[in-house]
Amino acid sequence: MKELNQYSEKADALLWEKMIGGDKVAFEQLYRRYYSPLISYALSLSFDEGFAKDCIQDLFIKIFLSKSLNLSSKLLFMLELIFIGR
Repeated sequence: MKELNQYSEKADALLWEKMIGGDKVAFEQLYRRYYSPLISYALSLSFDEGFAKDCIQDLFIKIFLSKSLNLSSKLLFMLELIFIGR
């Protein structure tokens, strides 16, 4: 938990850079930071909470595996693509 706290005040861009370098704690911080807003957005597209949570999980898996995306609005764009693709 101490490791996670050291990242809590870091800017998204720095966390993203660290995650691309393989830092799992940075990835976890980004996940914690964006999970709630993304779930809220996903639920505005679908009223099925289980489906929305699955989409968010898929999104974060794709982000972690690609590591080449820019943060910002691409998160929401990818989420919409996941919804369309299901």
